[in-house]
Amino acid sequence: MRSLFPLSTLTVISILGLSGCGSDSQETANVSFSVADAPVDNMKAVWVTLESVTLESDSKKSKTQTIMITDKNGKNSPMYINLMDYQNGDTKLIIENAVIAKGSYRLVLNTYGCAQSANGTGSTDYCSVVKYDDSIYPLKTPSNKLKLGEFYVSKKDYQAYTLEFKLRSALVNNGGGSNYNLKPHGVSIVESAAVGSISGTVDMNLYGAGDCPTDSGNVVYLYQGWHSTDGALDMTLGDEYDPSVDTDVPENVLMPYASKLLDQDNGDYTFAYLPAGDYTLAFSCNDVGVNQNELTGDDPEYYDQIPIGNPTYTWGEVTVSSGNNTTYDFNE
Repeated sequence: MRSLFPLSTLTVISILGLSGCGSDSQETANVSFSVADAPVDNMKAVWVTLESVTLESDSKKSKTQTIMITDKNGKNSPMYINLMDYQNGDTKLIIENAVIAKGSYRLVLNTYGCAQSANGTGSTDYCSVVKYDDSIYPLKTPSNKLKLGEFYVSKKDYQAYTLEFKLRSALVNNGGGSNYNLKPHGVSIVESAAVGSISGTVDMNLYGAGDCPTDSGNVVYLYQGWHSTDGALDMTLGDEYDPSVDTDVPENVLMPYASKLLDQDNGDYTFAYLPAGDYTLAFSCNDVGVNQNELTGDDPEYYDQIPIGNPTYTWGEVTVSSGNNTTYDFNE
């Protein structure tokens, strides 16, 4: 059945010609969309079938429209991809040079054939997760629609956007462990030309620092902005949570922008597709919380009270600029 969905990279996409009435012309730009992924733990693959992108608008000038994903011949053809193939700066082009009117839009990424049952039943033909033991589970998306938020098409002739899936936040175990949900929380829309990255290494001596067991989760967390005064943090660095689910998180807890579980034999990490700006990085050598999740140790929906900046000195502040990589190493 999967043969219905070619894997070839798209070179031609349905282009929507948007013109004004009479002699008035409408300002437009050629816009492309790609997808990328930040890793999730204990998974071999996260397969999803992407069908189209809907751009919702409240403006009379920039109307709501749906752009179908097509094959190289321009025929509508949903794309079946493993999100985990596109990490650490790699991307998959899904829509190229769609002509879109200038204005603000809410972006909806439409999936195809994802299971909709909450009890763990449903097809795995089009959307699924594969664990390291090769067991396969259905992957659900909300009504086959991921509502990702707002973005803006400007006067520039060409714009490219990346839809980055932070699967440690977006992939949630459900149905008593019998299926998984792919949620909009943890998926970001970033303008590809306005991003940078952060990479570095964690000294593996920190893995077992203090009272931390060396074989527990070792995680680097990333937060937008700087949050310190005179070398002391002003806020509590939080672990992963979804504010629409966990409504009892204290106000002084900062939600991560992203996080990465480190390999037990490799302290390297990378955060790609970051909007330019200031960031706070922190390490935890004991990623185990009160709502421990079998995916990550850090439940993606609930605040786990994981000590971050553990050991206490393992945090720092950096600035990311467009087109550049910033290096930050955690040393013992």
